[in-house]
Amino acid sequence: MIQLIDRQEIFSKLSNISYEIVDLQNAFYDNSMEFDSQTEQQEYLDSFDALNVKFNKPATKSKLISFEHENLSTFPKVLGDKIWDLFHSIGQTDFYLISHLKLDLFGNLNNKYKPLVQSYNKLEKIVGAKTYYEALKIGIDDLKELSTIIFWITRCDMSSPEYIFFATADNRLSFNICKYGNIHLTEYGNIEIVNDKLMKRFGLYEITDEFERFSESGIIDGRRLKK
Repeated sequence: MIQLIDRQEIFSKLSNISYEIVDLQNAFYDNSMEFDSQTEQQEYLDSFDALNVKFNKPATKSKLISFEHENLSTFPKVLGDKIWDLFHSIGQTDFYLISHLKLDLFGNLNNKYKPLVQSYNKLEKIVGAKTYYEALKIGIDDLKELSTIIFWITRCDMSSPEYIFFATADNRLSFNICKYGNIHLTEYGNIEIVNDKLMKRFGLYEITDEFERFSESGIIDGRRLKK
């Protein structure tokens, strides 16, 4: 079951992903930014909703995970299946979804690229509107659908948040899906949960470099910035 929740609820419950968000917001914040209006300035400030929140820095281990698949039309389903398989195998049942900045997940509704439109239609059914700035709590059974939705948003909508995280409810793991379809996994603490043997079981492996695998030109079809 998917629940709509405030971002602040995650900040109060999950210290590890919250630290990651605070760290990113401090890196992105530009105190010298100039604005055309007070409204524009306030919108900018509102997107940095965790700047003044304090969390202890956790011990982390990061992995960049991928798998062999070069057919874009079937890739999102395979991606969702593999993410589900991985997290189900380690007993994870509940997740929180939150972006690094408080921005609209529906970044550019004017982008009519079909897979993105379909993903936004699915997201609208979940949140009940064509705009959403807050967070979600989801179960393992929702992980496949949300993974495919977020893949298309991150890949094609340059006006949406660049980092949209899935964090496990036990505060031990988080991941985000990048525009190339790779899984950026972070483990918190000193115990390795997702090791090479486990990844190999599901056809996953660790990589060091990223590239666009679905086109020879390296250009991502449908990727646009809101004008």
